[in-house]
Amino acid sequence: MIEWIQSSVSNRSKRLRVSLLIAGSFLFMASAWAQNGNDSPSGDGPDGVDIPIAFGAGWSDTLDVPPAFFWSAGEPVFVDDGPFTFSGTACVSVTDAFQSGDQFNVYDNDVLIGTTSVPVQGFDQLDPDIAYLDPNFSSGTFQVPAGDHAITIEIIQNPFDSGRGYIRVDNCPTFEVAKTFSDGNPADVTVELTCPPSVTVLADDPTASIADPANFTLIGLIGECSASENPVLAGYTPNEANCVGVLFEANTTASCTIANQQNAVTILAAKEYEDGSGAAVNFAIDCPGGGTTTVIDASASPGSPAEFEVSDFPVGGTTCNVTEPSPPSGYYISGTTCEGLAFGPGDGPINCAITNAPNMTTFEVTKEFTDGDNPTEVDVTVSCFTGLPLIQSQTISETQSVKFIVESFAGGDLDCGVTEEELFGYTPTYQAGGPGSFDNIDGCNFYDIEGGAENTCNIINDADPVELVIEKDWIIEGMGGDSVSQEYKLTLYCDAEIVGGETKGSSGCGGPLLGAGDGLVVIYEYCEEFYGIGDGTFTPEVIPEYPGSNCWVEETVYDSGVEIDNDCGYGSLQISAGVGASCLITNTVFFEGIPTLSQYGMAILALLMLGLGFVGFRRFV
Repeated sequence: MIEWIQSSVSNRSKRLRVSLLIAGSFLFMASAWAQNGNDSPSGDGPDGVDIPIAFGAGWSDTLDVPPAFFWSAGEPVFVDDGPFTFSGTACVSVTDAFQSGDQFNVYDNDVLIGTTSVPVQGFDQLDPDIAYLDPNFSSGTFQVPAGDHAITIEIIQNPFDSGRGYIRVDNCPTFEVAKTFSDGNPADVTVELTCPPSVTVLADDPTASIADPANFTLIGLIGECSASENPVLAGYTPNEANCVGVLFEANTTASCTIANQQNAVTILAAKEYEDGSGAAVNFAIDCPGGGTTTVIDASASPGSPAEFEVSDFPVGGTTCNVTEPSPPSGYYISGTTCEGLAFGPGDGPINCAITNAPNMTTFEVTKEFTDGDNPTEVDVTVSCFTGLPLIQSQTISETQSVKFIVESFAGGDLDCGVTEEELFGYTPTYQAGGPGSFDNIDGCNFYDIEGGAENTCNIINDADPVELVIEKDWIIEGMGGDSVSQEYKLTLYCDAEIVGGETKGSSGCGGPLLGAGDGLVVIYEYCEEFYGIGDGTFTPEVIPEYPGSNCWVEETVYDSGVEIDNDCGYGSLQISAGVGASCLITNTVFFEGIPTLSQYGMAILALLMLGLGFVGFRRFV
């Protein structure tokens, strides 16, 4: 403006007057600008010249070099400097300084991105860092996305008609919250970040685990934030001391760690008596699933449970057992809910009970028949000796078990045995179960029985094999019978197991038809083949099914002159437990006096006939 006046006036004195006038006006304006920090005026609006701003360069330290900005008119008016340009995602911070009272709108590419805080007049501060943190001065930080940016600033409150402000561009500060668990729990938890009201918190990923911290972006320049876990994971107590009042700054990542300690789980083990006793006993605890056990009070009596604590167990949980090592004299443990106690973090208290009863033992006897659904009843007997002998018998079947109960004995001094009456056609196998038990061919045996022992005896009856007697007889009538082949094959079929035989479908055991032409296929499961020449006796063994089984025999002969009389056909051999069967197959060869030739004679005759034919042919030719 001064240069333009000087070039337009030719008279020296006129130039002097104009210069003095302008100089006087300039001094007056400069005095007003200096009161609000503006002693370097640059016009009455944005000059349209891009002013690049570097990331992390901070505020301007001088009064005339951007990123400070100036204005020389009242509101609303855009500042004289800018636009301020840069590229990339960033936090743009703006603050007033010198005298409080100014307020700004901030635009990016002519789009409003935010308004600075409401000021309070009457405060002075030359340092923009301090002014930014002082709530009496208007300031604000705004995030812009990736891309090219042109920032312009509008004065919307200006009690001094001129002034000076500051702008800076930074990478937005970030905040990282790590997570630890004393037991290595990999669970995710939700983290909350509490910051000053002027700071906007962006929860990029508010969940944290051992493997992956929570992450936040802060729209602010500097301050302190605190992190907490909300909600707290059940079964743990978080230690958040490391995350209280953590300082954050632009262009950096603040961090802290929340450490979770697994809470101990309480086990309360009650004591009960079936007869109303009030005796106290001591319990013990072990945790095969892992963990540290602490005995608070091992003594238990009715109404006063034992108390234990378990801590530092695996994150997946653990299992513990509370036991009664020594029941009171004359008692045994009749019931417990204190074994296999499974729990994890956050569970508890765990309640269980151990019940005592006067000494008693039981013998449960069961029955099996391997030959099918056998309803046969058998007497079984338990015999015990403890000073006075005790013998009891009951009837048992495959569908009805029995239980013997023996009471009032000193633990460890009782010996008993279980046997059954002899059953015709069957052999018993004994299977004993329970402490101090063993079995043999004589029965189930139990020694040094303690109170509360639950003993078992399973008796398996196997049907004994029975014998089949198959007689083979040849009758030769007439001359030449010796020339007939007496070779044959017998095939035995049964619907019960043949000892050493083959199952249905085996080669050589095709199923025969019952009768001739009636089309009825005989059902069988087992077979066996026998080969012979002439008379013979065959004695295979078969294990019958209940109530009985059927066997039969089919014969194959190798000479058409043999007539078969089979008394061993289908339905002829009925067997049952302990009862076998027998039958007879008779082969008859009939001759009417007509001479016959053996196979060798037949061969000679054939040669003779061939020779005669040859001679006759030659003669007629």
